[in-house]
Amino acid sequence: MKLFRLKILLFSLFISTTLLSQEKISTTWLYTDGMPDRKLLKYQPNTKISDSAAVIREARNYVSYLHNNGYLEASIDSFIIEQGEAEIKIYVGNKIEDVQLNISEVDEEIMTKSGYRDKFIARTQFSSAFVSRFFESIISYCENNGYPFARIRLDSVRVDVGEVNAMVLLDKGPLYRIDSIQIIREKVKLTDYYIQNVIAIRKGDLYSEVQLLRIDRNIQNNKYLTLLDPPEIIFSEKGKARLIVHVGGSRSSSFDGILGFQPQEESTEIVITGNIDLKLGNALGWGEDLNLNWQRLQDQTQQIKLGAGTPFLFRSPFGLRYNLDIYRQDTTFNNVEHKLGITYSLPSSSTFTGFVRWFSSDIIRPDALPGSNLNNSNSRALTYGIAFQHSALDYRFNPRKGYVLSAEFSVGENELIVDPLLAEQIGDSIALSSTQLEAKLDFHLFIPLGRQWTLLFRAHGASLQTDNLTSNQSYRIGGIHSIRGFDEQSILASSYGVGTTELRLLFEKDSYLTLFTDVGWYEQSYISSYDSDVPFGFGGGISFSTKAGIFSLFYALGSQRGNPVELRTGKIHFGFVNYF
Repeated sequence: MKLFRLKILLFSLFISTTLLSQEKISTTWLYTDGMPDRKLLKYQPNTKISDSAAVIREARNYVSYLHNNGYLEASIDSFIIEQGEAEIKIYVGNKIEDVQLNISEVDEEIMTKSGYRDKFIARTQFSSAFVSRFFESIISYCENNGYPFARIRLDSVRVDVGEVNAMVLLDKGPLYRIDSIQIIREKVKLTDYYIQNVIAIRKGDLYSEVQLLRIDRNIQNNKYLTLLDPPEIIFSEKGKARLIVHVGGSRSSSFDGILGFQPQEESTEIVITGNIDLKLGNALGWGEDLNLNWQRLQDQTQQIKLGAGTPFLFRSPFGLRYNLDIYRQDTTFNNVEHKLGITYSLPSSSTFTGFVRWFSSDIIRPDALPGSNLNNSNSRALTYGIAFQHSALDYRFNPRKGYVLSAEFSVGENELIVDPLLAEQIGDSIALSSTQLEAKLDFHLFIPLGRQWTLLFRAHGASLQTDNLTSNQSYRIGGIHSIRGFDEQSILASSYGVGTTELRLLFEKDSYLTLFTDVGWYEQSYISSYDSDVPFGFGGGISFSTKAGIFSLFYALGSQRGNPVELRTGKIHFGFVNYF
């Protein structure tokens, strides 16, 4: 049996030039014990590979393939990378069906952290499939803990009374750390610190194959960056590895606007209605975002939302976020909500937010709201909560696979402000101050069906629980972002849940055709009344990309309160977003 030989010759100066010119490494595959069985030649390892880390990955995949086919002695016999060329010699060995292992040469700590007990391994006869999985687990631990050149194989194979016995040899190779990170940027005005937080690798980290493979996903889920080339690694003979990441800017700002003109029946005035949504991303180069949304869906009813946030304050994972929401319903009531949060960004495209929320609702015309006098009362709420967001999509503008999760929970006090005379009348029958609990959830799951199809499952909802809830504190659902087939914000709810099933045909990078169904449930649980219903909507539509932006057009039919579906009540939902 041949002994391991490892020869790594990587000249940094030459390879740096090679990487910058985007030339691939020409790789030659040789066999030290002759050509393998023809059946094994179905696996054809690549001969043009992007960088040295990818060469290692391809060699390891090839050896793993041999192990899975019963060639447990297979190993990398020698490995040379020099001047843009690689030569890899593979030892295949004999095919083995079952074997008893001697693992005395494998570190006990590596065995334990790989999920195996040495006593169990040492006294049992194993199939080649088990041994292959065992090898993969050991190598996976090593390559994610600083040993990219780790190799494992069987040695001293002998047959004794019909049993095959062999020793497991593990050569971890040299320990490597990320010595430097070179960021090549094109049209990106973000700091190196911000980008390093996104890729989740820092100088001094142990080499980790998993972390390198996650760079692509982490950048794909960042709204300010795109990955222009696969990440590349340069190894030296001193245990140092240089990471090169080539990034470009992404369309992080957007404008969505629709305006309408509504004539008045009792005058010659014309009222402007519509929706304007402006999002500015990284305008200052800090990774910050600024949001403005204005809606006027009917005369004298308006909503304005403002938001601003910035991550990684003072070179830390912490950031700040502030949101303002003002809603005025004709001459009935006015709601104002302030929300201030501290964010914490995790390396895995996740964000935690701790926040405080102030809410006030003031009645303008008490006689305009239905129900008792209590339902017409002003209210104040102060709550504290935590939120979590995580994104793992293959392409955030038009995903084919992946998921997005957003969850929020808060607790605090809700207080009614009533006339002193009314307070005396109700006495202790209704608490003017009550504990308030609120929970929100929004989950998207994209399941790929072939190369151009995807199936979307979405579940979203919210619940506001308190003993003294009034109707003007309700959620407003319905329309293009919740239950299609209904007017925008036409359904009031104290709690609701909506399930969406949607089949999409992705016929272009930013375009798709869709068939969908939205099924919802909601309740209106107020001080003086209760109601609930199960509305649903279904339909189809298209979202397509043009030079001006992305247009969305959906036609949907809806039904609520058991009423039959009628074509004349169908709704057309139109949207437009321009990214810049």
